[in-house]
Amino acid sequence: MWRTSTVYSALEAIFEALSSAIPEKLMAPSGTYPLWGSIFRGEHDDGRPFVAHFNAQGGQGARYGKDGVATTVFPPNVMNTPVEMFEAETPIVCEHKMLVQDSGGAGRQRGGNGQQIAMRNLGVHPIVASIIGGRLDEGARGLSGGKQGATGGIRLNGDKLPRSRQVVLQPGDRIELTYPGGGGFGDPVERDRDAILADIASGAISHEAAIRDYGLSRDAL
Repeated sequence: MWRTSTVYSALEAIFEALSSAIPEKLMAPSGTYPLWGSIFRGEHDDGRPFVAHFNAQGGQGARYGKDGVATTVFPPNVMNTPVEMFEAETPIVCEHKMLVQDSGGAGRQRGGNGQQIAMRNLGVHPIVASIIGGRLDEGARGLSGGKQGATGGIRLNGDKLPRSRQVVLQPGDRIELTYPGGGGFGDPVERDRDAILADIASGAISHEAAIRDYGLSRDAL
């Protein structure tokens, strides 16, 4: 996974360099740098060993004429691991999996939202988890006046981890993974009012974000 970081970095540098020349052909950075992935290994309650990979991603960056897609990786072609399949292969249960409101960068086109997934070890044995993720300190940049997407985060039993790392999940331990949002494209005040209202109705953004980031008045909401 780490070797793909070069591809991400090069792509973002090229897109940013060309953003003033051919903005209609470009895309803001996505919240999937580097590629997020988690590997869990341990034993089932009856002693059978397991190794399971869990893949999930943040939001895509917005494009010149389209919003970013939520929880979709770019540029690799990788799908999210179905929760049901992961739970069937491990003693881990996913307590929640949800979109993160306001995580997509504001813009004329909004960045795709990230997601948050909480998992708990319900087994009787410890489980070793190797967590790989990025944008924990700085969100995906916007292009052409778009705003940054939200940062990601890793928490073990409520305590924030400062970086990707390997941890041991004791029985009952809970790990929470928050995947970053994509960057926005274009000035947020140029976003279509109906699109903003649709974002509020769907839960993609909050009323507060509509006022703070997009300049809508309370009366307009």
